[in-house]
Amino acid sequence: MRKKKTEISTKNLIALALYELLVREDYDDITVKDICKKAGVSRMSFYRYYNNKRDIFIDYSDERFAEFYETLLLNKNIELSDFLIQVFVFFKKYRREILILKKANQQQVLLDQFQSYARYVIAQDHQRLIKFKISNQVPIYFLTGGLFNVLMNWIEEGCKESPEEMFKSIASMSTY
Repeated sequence: MRKKKTEISTKNLIALALYELLVREDYDDITVKDICKKAGVSRMSFYRYYNNKRDIFIDYSDERFAEFYETLLLNKNIELSDFLIQVFVFFKKYRREILILKKANQQQVLLDQFQSYARYVIAQDHQRLIKFKISNQVPIYFLTGGLFNVLMNWIEEGCKESPEEMFKSIASMSTY
């Protein structure tokens, strides 16, 4: 089911307002009233879609990860190397937003969404989206946590290495 254009527009205005406010202000100093004023929406509109400021990050991250998952569906039967390179490409694409999340000390939202989508992708193994098999949740948390830390460091350092170079760095660890 497609979201109504009004809902999408309002949610985008709210998210954009919060991200713009975060460029100049601390997350804890920003109020729902500030967000609504910047977005040009009523508090009632805000609370129609969100319970609090953090929900904006969750919703925005969820939409971005859904977009990433859709690109995976277009490339059935991809190798793990291609999947990891695409993860780096995806994170680089949203570098600015990720840095704003970090500044707001809300990177846990991103990690939670990342782990959730990784579990979902791996659980869909019967569709052969990615050619690797993990039989329980422990390796998923281990891999996504480690990969997330590598991604965040790479983002913070300015994405100097290409996604392919980052994959090679990760792959070289398997030779130890």
